Formats: sequence, C-alpha cells, structure tokens
Amino acid sequence: GGGDEGDVDGKTEVVIAPSPKHQLTITQPAADGRIVTPHFSTATDMLGEDVGIEINAIPAECKVLDHWQIVSGNGKIERIDRASTTFTMGTSDAVITALFKNAQPHVLTLASLNGSIAVKNSNNVVLTSGADVCEGSILDITATPDANYAFSSWEVSGRDSKVSRTKFKHTTFTMGTENATLTAKFVPVHSLNIISEHGTVTVTDVEGQTLSGNPLSIGAHATLDLAVTASEGYRFKRWSVSGNGSNLSSSRSLSTTLTMGNADATLTATFVATRTITVTLPSAEEGTITVNGIPYTAPVVFGEGDVVEIVATPAAGKRFSGWSVTGAGSFGDSSATTTFIVGNTDATITATFE
Repeated sequence: GGGDEGDVDGKTEVVIAPSPKHQLTITQPAADGRIVTPHFSTATDMLGEDVGIEINAIPAECKVLDHWQIVSGNGKIERIDRASTTFTMGTSDAVITALFKNAQPHVLTLASLNGSIAVKNSNNVVLTSGADVCEGSILDITATPDANYAFSSWEVSGRDSKVSRTKFKHTTFTMGTENATLTAKFVPVHSLNIISEHGTVTVTDVEGQTLSGNPLSIGAHATLDLAVTASEGYRFKRWSVSGNGSNLSSSRSLSTTLTMGNADATLTATFVATRTITVTLPSAEEGTITVNGIPYTAPVVFGEGDVVEIVATPAAGKRFSGWSVTGAGSFGDSSATTTFIVGNTDATITATFE
C-alpha cells in the first residue's frame, strides 16, 4: 500500500497504510464434495490483498476434483487441478468454488492364501474380488487367517493404490488410478513359550495389542515388543531366546524387541536376587570409602553375583590394613582398591585403617 510523509522534529516520517482487505466467499459444491480451509470455518472471511490461504477440496464417494474456479472477483489459485492448493487474495472481493467430476472406476482384485479378506466401502457395502472401485475411494479392509496361520502384511499393485498400515490386519485401502490387486500375506504360526520365574513379561504386537497366555501362537517373522517387571526382592538380569531364526534387539534392556523365527521358540527372562550391601564408615580421621566410584553414604542394593568396585582411601597419617565382611560375599584381593562379589545374603563390609 501507499504511505504519507510527515515532518516530526525536522525528520521525515513515513507512515505505511495497511493493506486493504476484501471479502472471500467459499461456495460449497452441492453433493459432489466439500471445501475446507484451516484458516476459517465460515463461508466468508476478510483477507488482505496478497494474503494466501490453504484450500482443500474433499470429494464425495466416486467423485474427484476437476478444477478450482474463481467465480467472481480476482485473485490467484496456485494449482487449479490440485485438491490441496493455495488461494491468494486479489484487489477485490472474490468468490471461489471447486468443481468435481465422476471418478474413473477400476477393478480391484483380492488375493490371499491361508486366509481371507473382507472389504467394505464408505457406505458399509461388502465388496468382493473383481468389484469396480472408484479412484480415490477409501475402503475398510480386514485380513482373517485360517487356523494355524497368522496375518503378516498387505501388498498392493496398481499405480497410486496404497494401504495405510501394511502390518495391521484391520486398516484402510485407497484406490489408485488403474486396476489394482490387494494381497493379504499369511504365515504359519509357531509356539512362543515364556519363562519368567521372578517377574512379569508383557508382550505387545505390532498393532499395540497386549497378548495373553503362555505359550503364545506367533506368526513367523513377527515383531513383538517386550517389557519386564521384576518381583520384589529381585532384579532383571537378561533376556535370552532359543528357536531357529528368533532374535532380540537387546538382551539387557528392560524393554526390547523380539523377532520371531520360523520355528517354535522359548523366551527366558532371567532375574537375580537383590542384596543390600552396607559399608561400615570409618571416622573422618581414618579415611573414606567409594563404591563403584561414588562416595559411600547409605546402604546400596545389588544383584547376587554382581562385581562391585570398592576403594578405601586412608586419611593423612593413616594406612589401609584390610577388608572384612559379615554375611556372604568375597573380595577380589586384599588391596585398598579391589572388588567385592555379592553373595547370596545381605552383607556388611568393613575397612580397617591403622
């Protein structure tokens, strides 16, 4: 916009006039689709000149966008053939709309072995293999395995056709711009036996569902999320798995991922009993003790069999003379810097200075 010049204290001041605003009206199509914009929810709004807003044309079933149209006024639509585009306000009020046309139907072929596929359109009508499906149509699809099989994944052929979540047995399919084949892949199931004597193992599948029972029936090559909680008095130590092709992403983490192989498998969560280690603190005049590099201040809980580093540092004029323990456990050697192997009971460690 233009501006006015004024003289303020001998200096020239330029005042920029705000850009004028004009009314934008969005005319909704009849039954062929609708127009949405995140910028306003009413049919009209005021926009400044050269201000751009996002506009989206959403077609009804079996309709596709033909083109955007400026019915009156002026402005600019960035791509008139794109369902999502931008309108930039011109120098006058404007009215815009979207024109839709019939979508081209294409043949959808369903393929599955060792299971079945159920397909419904947006009107909840069941479709069978060989049905005509309009471009852009979104279908609800469900894969159901036969006995002793599990769903593995979806595969799609046909330009622009896609499945929203290929590993989910219940998901959606969008029809592309040519004939398409939708295939549900099924795999044999195998037994997964879980051993967890002193804790609880939670198993979650790729769809986020918690699986119950033991043993579990799991499809070959399926990916499972594992989490473990130790019972009171125990601490988790490691995971292990046996079974051809089965493997773990991490054997030491409380949460990990198991990939099932092509045979029955056994998953084991190993725990160790926890033991409290107390250190008899010497007086400040005698010295200090660190446990795993941290100055000792209070009893510490370890797992049975843990190897703990302990260091006795004598004060000035003092000399370390030895370690002793009450309870189970053993020292690596008798030096001031040594290790202590946690035994099968709580223990109290004492450092002697002289």
